[in-house]
Amino acid sequence: MRWPLFGVLVAAAQFIVAAGEKKEEEINASPVAISVSVMLMGSISFQMLMFYLVNWPDRDIQRYSWQVISQTISIFCAVLLFQACNGIVEEYLIEGASEVSEVLIDIGHMFFWLIMMQIVLAITSGAVHDLIGGEAPTMEKVELNLKSWSVLFSHVAGFATINAWGSLQQTYFKGSPQSALLVVPIGFIGLQVLFAAMDSIRWKISHMDDGEEDEFEHKWDEETEEAENDVAGLSLSFLTVQALRFYISGILPNAEGIEPWEDSISHGGGQWHSLIYMGFGFFALSIGVLSSEKFMKEPSERVERVIEILNNYFTFGMSWCFFYGVRWAISSTQFTSENVNTLV
Repeated sequence: MRWPLFGVLVAAAQFIVAAGEKKEEEINASPVAISVSVMLMGSISFQMLMFYLVNWPDRDIQRYSWQVISQTISIFCAVLLFQACNGIVEEYLIEGASEVSEVLIDIGHMFFWLIMMQIVLAITSGAVHDLIGGEAPTMEKVELNLKSWSVLFSHVAGFATINAWGSLQQTYFKGSPQSALLVVPIGFIGLQVLFAAMDSIRWKISHMDDGEEDEFEHKWDEETEEAENDVAGLSLSFLTVQALRFYISGILPNAEGIEPWEDSISHGGGQWHSLIYMGFGFFALSIGVLSSEKFMKEPSERVERVIEILNNYFTFGMSWCFFYGVRWAISSTQFTSENVNTLV
């Protein structure tokens, strides 16, 4: 049996060599095949990079890598959660409604998630354990729970805020880039009023039992303010970049930042270059905001919070500019006729 098997192997090898020597016809890969292959290779490369980073000899690199992975997973979960809830709202409440009703419903949806964020963080922080019953949790457990839930709900609330102010932008401020940009100060003032009201409610709840703020109540207030800062920075930066894209291209994307395929392929080198340059401008402003703290002697709590919001605003603005700038650059090559392939 060995010799026949050996003969088969030799024949197979000769066939492969002969086939390789033949001149094969050139095969043009389809855009879908290219997109799938890029996604596959990118996923494998990303996973290999993650394994390297989480096993890096430096413990700080390991910690920051796990933090980034955790936040990324939380953001993905937040996107899915918000899209599911927003789909239900659009199906049963917004469909067939007037423009005014749509804006009001979206703002109400934003209120819902901001309030839910307050409630969830109040429970996970242990600040209201006397009201709902149960033993006081340990501070280590509180910190872990707060970090997990605050990232998740701050991004869900952030997407809801983008949707609310974006609906306002798409309905009443779509006439020009300047008018579209007016939504940013309107949104900032609206959020500051909401945050001040919620801060007052937190203060009353924290002092309603013994007149003092314990460590759990302080942690609740601290983490909630940080989550609110993320909401403001994420939403307002997105609205700003929407107006900048409108200014550069003359086209205002929809509330989710998506353009029709015919428009997305029209952004030449000058346009996506401009958006990338604006991203570097946001980066420089972020560095400037962080550096300004060094020249302030004991800034008030309100000033510190404004600085934190501005830092988030400029950092997220840089990310949005780079993201959409790269998308414009890829779309302008027109290597595919399907928008989904460009997203991949």
